[in-house]
Amino acid sequence: AIVMLENIHRHIEEGIPPFRAALQGSKEIAFAIVAMTLTLAAVFTPLAFMTGNTGRLFTEFAFTVAAAVIVSGFTALTLTPMMCSK
Repeated sequence: AIVMLENIHRHIEEGIPPFRAALQGSKEIAFAIVAMTLTLAAVFTPLAFMTGNTGRLFTEFAFTVAAAVIVSGFTALTLTPMMCSK
């Protein structure tokens, strides 16, 4: 969300109206955020399927981190541009 915010803010400082800056800035960064979100979720998800004591230790951690990354990516793509346009 910080990367999205900074990109939109840069467009606003260049003189673009806030709504248009939010649209343009989010289009520029959207692919990077989606790629980062899917990559991080893919990295932590296999930890949830480990067996033994290690698996029991990391299962909750893996699901929590993967869910947090997915929610963060969703927020960065939806709520952040909307809040920056006002």
